Amino acid sequence: QNEKAFQKTLHSAISLAQKTTQLVTIGIKPAFPATGYGYIQAGAPISTASNAFKVARFVEKPNHRKALSYLKDARFLWNGGIFTWRAGVLIDSLKKVSPNFCANFDLKKLSASYKKLPNISIDYALLEKADNIVVQKTQMDWCDMGSWDMFFEKSKKDGSGNFSDGVVAHKDSRGSFFLNPSGVPLVVLGAQDLIVVQTSQGTLICKKSLSEEAALLFKKMAH
Repeated sequence: QNEKAFQKTLHSAISLAQKTTQLVTIGIKPAFPATGYGYIQAGAPISTASNAFKVARFVEKPNHRKALSYLKDARFLWNGGIFTWRAGVLIDSLKKVSPNFCANFDLKKLSASYKKLPNISIDYALLEKADNIVVQKTQMDWCDMGSWDMFFEKSKKDGSGNFSDGVVAHKDSRGSFFLNPSGVPLVVLGAQDLIVVQTSQGTLICKKSLSEEAALLFKKMAH
């Protein structure tokens, strides 16, 4: 939604990558305690760039308790999966930490070389092992529409902070999300900070910020 902030962040990251031998990633200030996102813990500041820090560590998707603590700690940022680096720095870094990964890699034969690469993410092959990674901190708009919490975050709400779509009747509700594409009426009274989704596959009712954990619970039920 804020293209200027997005562009400013990218320009800063690119400038840092051009001037140094660092692998630059972008970290977004968390908007809620997401349990479905990876996090980056920022370390010491980089003197050559404003709002850039050494990466202390990458953190896997946390449970809700940890996500709440990360939200209160300014060092923890969402890992947006946006990277910038010079090709030579990338190759040298891979050779250092994952020599087997790029043993058959040839920049002059990109297509053929790519087919020979192991099926592994760049996070595991490089980022979690390298020591020359910095994070560019940003407050730009960013979201991964992988949870109802994020969908609600970006939705247009009424005067009481509710979002409602589908066959829904609600009263005396605040800060809640109601979605019902099933066609079977959904009636809600006095809800506060709830997410309610009714489909032909089932019904979800949970507190805000817990929709990702609800998805994990549903997967356990399915098995």
